Amino acid sequence: INRMPCTSRKKHLGVGATCSVLKRLLHSSRLIETKYPNKTFHEHLDGLLVIGKDERRINGKMQTAVLFRHDDFPDDNTVLYCVPRFVKVTLEGTQDEFFDQVEGNGMNNGVIGKAGVEEDDDILEVPFVTARGDHTEDIA
Repeated sequence: INRMPCTSRKKHLGVGATCSVLKRLLHSSRLIETKYPNKTFHEHLDGLLVIGKDERRINGKMQTAVLFRHDDFPDDNTVLYCVPRFVKVTLEGTQDEFFDQVEGNGMNNGVIGKAGVEEDDDILEVPFVTARGDHTEDIA
C-alpha cells in the first residue's frame, strides 16, 4: 500500500484561536450544566475563543488551563476553561500569540540530543543475568 505523507500540520494553540472542546470537560461545570442541561457524553462546544492561559484548580489539583470566551455566555466576566490536552484547535490565532510548546515528555526538561535521542550523561549498564547464571560475555 502506498501512503502519501501527511501534508497538514498541527494547528497551534494561542490567544485568538478558535477551538472545540467536549462540554463535559469544560469548567466551570455549573455554568455548563445550567446552559446545557441535556448535553450528551460526546457533545462538543464549538466556537470557543482563546483569551489566555492560567493556573486553575481542576479536579482538586492546580493545572495549567486554557481560558475561553463563547457567544452563548455573553456576560464579559464569564470565563470557561479546560486543560490544554482536550482542546481541538479549529482556527489558529496570530503567530505572535502562540503558547510556548515544550518538546519532549518532560523526563529531561525537553532537552533533545543528536538524532532526536535524549542525552543522558550517566549510562547504567545492567548485566544480563538469568536463573542459570551470568551470560554477559555470551551476548557481546
